[in-house]
Amino acid sequence: MERTKEWSVVVALVGGGQEIFIGEAGLEEWGRAVLGAREHWSIVASQEVISGGASVAGHRLFQTDVPSCIEVQYEERAYLKVSVRSHRAQHINQWVNSVLTLDASDAQINLPDYREFPLVMTRNLDVVRQWLRDRSGGDPDKRCGLVATSEDQRFRAHGLENSTGFRSGYSYEKWFLAPQNDIRSSSFLEVPASEFECQGLELDWVGVCWGGDLTLNKFSAGWDYRKFRGARWQVCRSESEQAYIRNRYRVLLTRARSGMVIWVPSGSVADSTRDPIRFERVYRYLTNAGVPDVADIRS
Repeated sequence: MERTKEWSVVVALVGGGQEIFIGEAGLEEWGRAVLGAREHWSIVASQEVISGGASVAGHRLFQTDVPSCIEVQYEERAYLKVSVRSHRAQHINQWVNSVLTLDASDAQINLPDYREFPLVMTRNLDVVRQWLRDRSGGDPDKRCGLVATSEDQRFRAHGLENSTGFRSGYSYEKWFLAPQNDIRSSSFLEVPASEFECQGLELDWVGVCWGGDLTLNKFSAGWDYRKFRGARWQVCRSESEQAYIRNRYRVLLTRARSGMVIWVPSGSVADSTRDPIRFERVYRYLTNAGVPDVADIRS
């Protein structure tokens, strides 16, 4: 824009906590770019962008107070308060933020009303599929689908393929657009979309497959961040890697327009890569965060 001889404008819709891969820097990078610019810039933005809030997952344009050399004009109309993605659950972002920051009490407060936006969980993948079919079947305008972290290769034990080689030949435009009776369709509930394939896109009813890359530590006081390499899990210690993993789940947990079911696998005592104790901690934590089990809703 500085190289344009006359004038130019860029309209950017910027959220927060959506950085899921190396090189993605998010909202703060816009601030760094302005500070490093050759010309003097004036910023028009909502208070939410400057102070940080739920809509931007606590991120801020500047890491500290607004620098004195920067002119900021606050415009609340620049803050889009109503989510088009999940218009029935305006607090879903707050709920996801609370879950990922391990604030179970706040998550309970922000849990969507079941009558408006059903949010449930189960340990059984077949139950997930039936729950999704019951809510979207028969309506050609409604789509359901599974989404899963790209990092957990052990979904394979449940018949869900996540390997890169398999995905490179898969037609994801058919996954999003093909009719419900097409085996390539998301509604067939055979192939989950990863955070990369579904970022920026939505389905009506979503089944989130919780992986072993984000589980609670043995004290249930913090997240264990991991990546799967070769035949085992490795611990992720860098803050940037940990942020990518949290944001990965922020993407997965915000793909639904009408409702969501979370599948927490049971794991296997015979398979060290699918430790049942880790998944049990996740299930208990989500229970504390207010998410009911499908079986409890039925009863």
